Amino acid sequence: MSRSIFVCTTIRHFFLSILFSNKTSSKDKKLILLAIDHQSVDASLLKNCHVLFSNIEFIFLNESDILNSFKKGSLFSRSEFISRNIYMGKKGILFPSSKIIEYFQGRGVNFQKDDEIFIYHDRTFLAKFFLNMENVNLIEDGLVNYYPQKVGHPLKSVVRLLKGLAPFYFFLGEADSISNVYYNDLNLCPDITKHKAKDLSFIYDVDESLIILMRELYCYEPKGYKYIFLTQGLDIAGLCSTGDKHYIYQHIIEALMAKCEVLALKIHPSEACSEYDYLKDMYPSLDIIIDKIPFEFISLFEKECTVLSLSSSSKIIDQGKLIAIENLITSNEVWNKFNVEEILGIAMEKVVNLNGCE
Repeated sequence: MSRSIFVCTTIRHFFLSILFSNKTSSKDKKLILLAIDHQSVDASLLKNCHVLFSNIEFIFLNESDILNSFKKGSLFSRSEFISRNIYMGKKGILFPSSKIIEYFQGRGVNFQKDDEIFIYHDRTFLAKFFLNMENVNLIEDGLVNYYPQKVGHPLKSVVRLLKGLAPFYFFLGEADSISNVYYNDLNLCPDITKHKAKDLSFIYDVDESLIILMRELYCYEPKGYKYIFLTQGLDIAGLCSTGDKHYIYQHIIEALMAKCEVLALKIHPSEACSEYDYLKDMYPSLDIIIDKIPFEFISLFEKECTVLSLSSSSKIIDQGKLIAIENLITSNEVWNKFNVEEILGIAMEKVVNLNGCE
């Protein structure tokens, strides 16, 4: 029997994989792998998924533990690039696949030739292993899939040059080992992947029965928010300092609270909710939505609200379609330059001009 395997590193991947699994044949087996260390996901938050989705097998793992176990004792342990791809030491010469296979076999998982693999990124340690499978699909992970990405290591540039590829940039999904790439917007997909592009929109037509299960999984009660503001890990992305990030957000939240007290702050999964405790102290009526719940899930319930962010690729799921949220910064030039005062000035001007709550 064929099996669909989804390899996830974020809570958004996990959510989309459940949506996708719901659209595959009921006769197919489904396995969702979630590397919980990428976003420090507490697996206990998802403890009910095994019961709620009895037709799906779930494995929560720590990718860094597998990687560190592979690198341990290697002569090249000081080189991150080499040590991730080959081990040379007392055990001889080994490749990552041996350690990964050993890990999954220890959990009763054996990979088959007819397994269909779905990944969201083709550069992670686990993803590179699954690229060796015969039937590999890439599901888009936001705007990053539509634009060229810089090659991060000189050795990688040399290897790409020898393969006849652009040495200094790449597109996710360009690898020959990937059969199909699923996009939310086929019109924007890069030329290099057009021949294997597929439409992802079918997964957003969510059955009511699935919505009920997802609501139980995340223990979510709709609140009827008028505004939801999505934070971003600006400091983690290297755009500004942590202090500057909160300087921007504090002013924006202050302006929004003056307009409407039915407001929620949705914390980005890369951040900790505790970072924003000070805003809760300042504004007791402000709701802070737990960081480990994907916004796309919340959008299924909060239908009548305006969703704002500085510059996010997050989308609202509405009647089977994706709708863009309202970004306060729309200029790529302004965003990439990221002058704190300029960013705040533009954002505040738009917030001030928003319609208040009725």
